[in-house]
Amino acid sequence: MTTFYDFSQALTSSGQREDSLGLSQKNLDARFSSVVSTSPFRLWSPGNPIPAKGKRLLIGVATWSAYDMKLLDAVSQALPRPPVDLTVEVFNVADCSSPEAFDRYVPDIGRVFQTPIVGLWSDGQLVDKATGRAGRELVARVSGLDSLELDRLLATGNPPH
Repeated sequence: MTTFYDFSQALTSSGQREDSLGLSQKNLDARFSSVVSTSPFRLWSPGNPIPAKGKRLLIGVATWSAYDMKLLDAVSQALPRPPVDLTVEVFNVADCSSPEAFDRYVPDIGRVFQTPIVGLWSDGQLVDKATGRAGRELVARVSGLDSLELDRLLATGNPPH
């Protein structure tokens, strides 16, 4: 199984010229759904249903961000298979063409300056939301990760095992 971190490193380790960086990013964005399909997560986009029962965690990430990809790997490893009473869905922030587009994923998220963009639903109702570091802390809390350990993991150059 390809980890999200390995997937993101394809952009920087491809050895392609700088003028093809945009093309490499488009390729990563296009392949994101196939990597998600091998994980315990589901790809979500506006218009898809939101579970009416249980908890739902939506995580918006930048495919080029090693931090975001390591976060997905850590959550993937922390969750039982299949996750019990928790649906984890993800989206690529590249799908948001304007600042207002984030509201279609996480209502009233406000101005987004950093990823991840995170929303937590309980029984179909949005109950918490955050971005950046606060978003990572929300993900850690919901998925049972220690937030300090997660900070250490993200600060290292090593992917989670």
